Amino acid sequence: MQIGCFCGKTVGILNVTGERRKESILTTAGTGTVSMTPAVRRKKQEELQELKKRRDRKSEEIRGFNRSTDSRVGDFGDRASHNEAQIELAELEEQIKELDGILKRATDIPEEGCGSPIIQVGSKVTLKRIDPGAQGKEMTYKIADIGDPNEGCISHDCPLASALIGHCAGESITLEVKDERGGTLNRLEFEIQSVQ
Repeated sequence: MQIGCFCGKTVGILNVTGERRKESILTTAGTGTVSMTPAVRRKKQEELQELKKRRDRKSEEIRGFNRSTDSRVGDFGDRASHNEAQIELAELEEQIKELDGILKRATDIPEEGCGSPIIQVGSKVTLKRIDPGAQGKEMTYKIADIGDPNEGCISHDCPLASALIGHCAGESITLEVKDERGGTLNRLEFEIQSVQ
């Protein structure tokens, strides 16, 4: 399976093996909704507010260009700066529209997880590293459509979550992170401790 991230880091190809693989019971593709934790929602709302502030500053900059230059005269540099500002404003508007749409369609994942014994979007999963040298390190993640590993939430399409979806507590999974040439960079083994 080709991948683009390992919880936010770019890698090459990922092979996933495990004892059992089931399809996710919960999917958000048909409803148009996206799931996220309340903490991720707050971060996205802050990002939206920052984008709106940047848009307002850029709009004011463009109004300043319009007030200070006659449309028939002005040097090339002024017009180039004006055009560049208009392009930046259009890009900001697009980012605001996209993020606003995501937030309007977002549903919160309950703090306790989705309650299914099978890992799916909405699950809260506790894992234990069992590969040599990992010393039994435990970690807990929620699986959502939009993730933020710093908030304990991973996106359903990151390789770790993709490998977990469909499994149950007590099962083990192995991730082999490979480079573009197919050479194994790292082999990670996890035992699924609990699923909520």
